[in-house]
Amino acid sequence: MKKILLGIVIIICICVITIFGVNYMSASETAAKVSDVTVNQAATTVIQASGGESEIEIGSGNGTGGSTVTIPVSVNTVPEKAIGSFNFNIKYDTGILEAIEVKPGSALVSDADFDYTINNETGTVTFLFACSNNGKDSVTKPGVITNISFKIKENAKKGVAAIASDTTGAFGDTAFNRINAVFKEGGIKVD
Repeated sequence: MKKILLGIVIIICICVITIFGVNYMSASETAAKVSDVTVNQAATTVIQASGGESEIEIGSGNGTGGSTVTIPVSVNTVPEKAIGSFNFNIKYDTGILEAIEVKPGSALVSDADFDYTINNETGTVTFLFACSNNGKDSVTKPGVITNISFKIKENAKKGVAAIASDTTGAFGDTAFNRINAVFKEGGIKVD
C-alpha cells in the first residue's frame, strides 16, 4: 500500500514540476565540506516561483566524532493558501556525516502524506509531501516539517559541515500555484 501511495505522490509531484517547471537561483554554491570554524552569514538558496513565498530553515547543531545530532528543517513563513506539496533535497558531506534517520515534524498534520529517501553515497536526503483530504492536511502554520538525524563519523576533523538545499525541487500551495522557497543553510559543528 505504501508503494502505491508513494507512486501516486511521485506522479503528482512530476505533474506539478512539469506544469510549473523549476527555475532556481543560488545565492551561494555551498559544498558540504569541513573547514576551519569561522563566522559566516548563513547562505541562502532561492527556488523561484510565481505565487507566494516560504522561508525554509535548515537547523544547526554540534557534536563530536561518533555522536548523533538531530537537525530540524522548519518552515518559518507560510503563504496565504498554505503549503500543499513539496519535493526537495538536502545535501551534506558523506566524508563527515551519515544520515541515519528522518522523522516528520510537528507542522505536518499527517505522516501518511510525507516520504523521504536517504542516499549516503551521494550525500542527499530527498523529501516528498503531498497533502490529501482536500487540502485539510496542508502545512498551514510555521513549524518543523522534518527532523534529520546525522551520525558524525569517528574520524571527522573539527570544523563545520554544511547542510544545505541542492536547489532542485518545487513547492506548491493548495491551489497548485508554485511557491518561492527560500532556504537558509544549516550545519553541524564538529567539536
